[in-house]
Amino acid sequence: MDESGFKLGDRTMYSDAKYETSELETANQKWTPRVQHTSHTREFRGNLSTNEGVPFVPIRLLKTKVFKSFSSNFNMKIFQFVIAGLAALSLVSAGDPEQDDVIPPSDVVVLTSDTHDAFIAEHPLTLVEYFAPWCPHCKSLAPEYASAAAELKELDPPISIASVDCTTENVICDKLSIQGFPTLKLFRSGVADDYKGERTAKSIVTTIKKQLLPAVSDVSPESFENFIISEKVVIVGFFDEKSAAERKIFTEIANVQRDSFLFGAADGSKTFKGHKHTTPSIALFKKFDEGLAVLSEDLTSENIKDFISKTSMPIMDEVGPDNYEFYVKRGLPIGFFFYGSAEQREQVGKVIEPVAKEFVGKISFVYLDSAKFGAHAPNLALKEEWPAFGFQDGLRKWPLDQSKPITEEAVRALAKGVLDGSIASTLKSEPVPETQDEPVITVVGDSFDKIVLDTKKDVLLELYAPWCGHCKKLVPTWDTLAKTITSDKIVIAKMDGTTNDIPPSTKVDLQGFPTILLFKAGSSEFMTYQGDRSLASLSAFLKENAVHGSEVPEIDDSAEQDPDLLHEELDLEELEPEVERDEL
Repeated sequence: MDESGFKLGDRTMYSDAKYETSELETANQKWTPRVQHTSHTREFRGNLSTNEGVPFVPIRLLKTKVFKSFSSNFNMKIFQFVIAGLAALSLVSAGDPEQDDVIPPSDVVVLTSDTHDAFIAEHPLTLVEYFAPWCPHCKSLAPEYASAAAELKELDPPISIASVDCTTENVICDKLSIQGFPTLKLFRSGVADDYKGERTAKSIVTTIKKQLLPAVSDVSPESFENFIISEKVVIVGFFDEKSAAERKIFTEIANVQRDSFLFGAADGSKTFKGHKHTTPSIALFKKFDEGLAVLSEDLTSENIKDFISKTSMPIMDEVGPDNYEFYVKRGLPIGFFFYGSAEQREQVGKVIEPVAKEFVGKISFVYLDSAKFGAHAPNLALKEEWPAFGFQDGLRKWPLDQSKPITEEAVRALAKGVLDGSIASTLKSEPVPETQDEPVITVVGDSFDKIVLDTKKDVLLELYAPWCGHCKKLVPTWDTLAKTITSDKIVIAKMDGTTNDIPPSTKVDLQGFPTILLFKAGSSEFMTYQGDRSLASLSAFLKENAVHGSEVPEIDDSAEQDPDLLHEELDLEELEPEVERDEL
């Protein structure tokens, strides 16, 4: 699978040139892992004492959000980013669906939508994997996850980890917005965070053990100087007996953000060389910008979190796999400055940085090397001509006019327009087709509302990429589905997600290709299809969920065997382009 992008929350950065599917990448492979899913896991029913060993389905590992690069002078790197930064990720083989490997009994607890929350509440620290039985990556990780469960059970006190089958427990998976398989989430005191380690038993165990250590280190006057320079960002709280409440809040925040920053607590009544402080207060030491930021008033949870978010990132920094996730987590629009040379970076950067300082805490500003990641420019509706600048907020983008020089005034005006809504975002769209002669209706950005949001019809929409192998495999099935359903109340449609933008108002969270969505008649809300991509499954999904589902005929998979369509698909496979440069 080739992925040239990464994603978190409602923010996406993906390459128009090469971004393979993530959430349903193997759904069209109609096989079931040859594993006895009723003999090697434990099902949680609310009391661990009653859980005798019963088996679990192949694990669903963390949905890999990646930053992938290709070039002759930049070795391919895949960085998994979740919560604390993109750590180097070792790839796990997808496995061979024809192999008869059997997963031995394990100590993984099987959860349902009914037992999930109770299990999380009962365990201050736990790891839960969300999987699909057909997912080969889940199958590959199963023995590693089971091995980790066995080792963690031997700790004192023991740690239990669990799994959820999202094909049967869709209630809890929808609640947690699980969109890719496998996904691993780490829960600490009920707060969910994405697992960011490697997909090995050793890494899982190491991560859990690290979570058991104190999130806040005790800092003495003797250790202070070395402690505050030990990492790029170090956060120290100064407390005394009167500020126990503030220290408790500080510790709670440190527990949640422990993988992002180094936290320490010091006795505020003592003297620390080279640093004057008040008590209580929080000092953020950093190896960039002014070097120190201090919060000394109103140490509420909200204020401390806001303080860390605003001061822990450089005013303007080079964005890459090691820090992009931090920008995403800030939840702010991002201003991308694409430069083509060191000279451009220095000269134009001086123009943009004053604006970046002005909008600290409101907009993030970053440098982007066009030689490595220039292919991200079209995602912001920018030409691949440098220098270039544009803002992105989720699926919305605001390109700066490339026919004019980048000036401080122009960047400031665009930034203000982004924040106050006075400047509309740009919607990328191919020309609207003059005719629709095929059974599958073609949708573009400018026709999305008219076709997809037609409240009189149910619309099943495929978002695809021309280079996506899984999308190509879906072509004959999608065409057959459209030909078979003759009702004018049901529309089978497709849209090229690389050349057309989805209107932000729909709140579609595009994470990979193909993505299949059902927009029901009478509503602008949608359902994401999570099943396999067989003709029978797709038609059954429509029949069950569409408002006009009763008009969907009974269909079996024998209708898919259209030799002409299959031949056309093979021709398309041969035309898949090669990637020869670094992309976001």
